[in-house]
Amino acid sequence: MALVTTALLAVATTPLPTLSAEANPPHGGSNQGTKHPDHWKRDSNRWHSTRWNRNEQHNHWNRPVDYRRQHPGWARHDWQRHRPWKHGWYGRGWYGGAPSWGWWGPQATAWGITGLATAATINTAVSSAIEAKQTTIVVPDSTYRLDYGSLKAPNDHVVTFVVDRDGRSFSMDADCADGELNGYAPTNAAEAQLLNAACQVAFGSP
Repeated sequence: MALVTTALLAVATTPLPTLSAEANPPHGGSNQGTKHPDHWKRDSNRWHSTRWNRNEQHNHWNRPVDYRRQHPGWARHDWQRHRPWKHGWYGRGWYGGAPSWGWWGPQATAWGITGLATAATINTAVSSAIEAKQTTIVVPDSTYRLDYGSLKAPNDHVVTFVVDRDGRSFSMDADCADGELNGYAPTNAAEAQLLNAACQVAFGSP
């Protein structure tokens, strides 16, 4: 009996293993514990100029979807105040209209652009589409059409949406704080405009 008691005590007092930081990486942003894809848990400094290869390319058009058009209930007059999510991050810390995204400076120079479509431009496009009972808007300086009715915001800086390109629909997500499409920087100016438009519709102010 004494041997059994000793064995049970040994098991009860054995410390539980702890997870390393690598095994349990922290979530970024202000929504600790929010469930979202792994690429939103990566190193927040990954776009620092000393660590990012500006020639890195990623195919953002790898998630085709059969999407049924819809006209959401919030898409009406004064739509910014009727969006079903009552939270939002977009554009904090911007100076002179330049995004604070880590990749922006070198890429904008390479693309030969100095800025993205203004909030007023995007807002006017959505308002006009709502009035005309259209479900998409043309993304500035691109051939893409953003389906604003498809937007969903799982937390205060991430938006998921559907976009049309060349007659096909694609599902995407964007991190508006880090400036990412599907977990990576845009590969051209048109994709940057798409990111900007989706974030403005989801979180931008009137």
